[in-house]
Amino acid sequence: MMDFTEALNKFKNDRIRELSLSDDGMRFLKLRSLSRKAQMEHLIKKAGLNFGSAKSKEWLKKLYESGISENLIDESIQELYKTERQARREKEDDLVSELYKVQSFEWGGLHQNSLERTIVDNYVKKIKSYESLNIAIEKDLHTSMRAYTLASWYNHWTSIIIEDVFKDHQNVTPAIGLIKKIDFFVKDKPCDLKVTYLPERSVVKNRICVPS
Repeated sequence: MMDFTEALNKFKNDRIRELSLSDDGMRFLKLRSLSRKAQMEHLIKKAGLNFGSAKSKEWLKKLYESGISENLIDESIQELYKTERQARREKEDDLVSELYKVQSFEWGGLHQNSLERTIVDNYVKKIKSYESLNIAIEKDLHTSMRAYTLASWYNHWTSIIIEDVFKDHQNVTPAIGLIKKIDFFVKDKPCDLKVTYLPERSVVKNRICVPS
């Protein structure tokens, strides 16, 4: 049996595929996907466990070492996902209609995940005139910020909708909490969903991704 420390170290070192090849590793990954306190509380209650005064940061280890079955973990995940999904489904049509209002998708020259650096490099460090800085902010930065915010908003909500298409499938177990490099499990194979944006009228050959 793989002990908790070994499983945790493999996870921290991005050895996800290695973990997925063993029953203990898969059980760890699914438990780790229940990253929020409320989600773990749901599983603890469902399993009839009592961790006494143990702090929530210790629950993952205790759940893993309790020998809780993967089937029970899957059931708990599906119950939690069903509740979350129902709330999103009720507003999904309205959300899709709002997303269709976005006419163009561009980051406005501000690089994703490096917004502060872009502003510092192109405005703070390059412009020495107060008046010129204000003109640049109103003329360029304001437009770029608007495009960046719209693109981020569109990217966030379309990703959630696309993920739900997969997560709704009967052969898929969602990763409902935050877990790096895993969005869901397809027949107990961890998957990290990547979305690519293509220009209109582009011709793309279909490709099938097979787990290595």
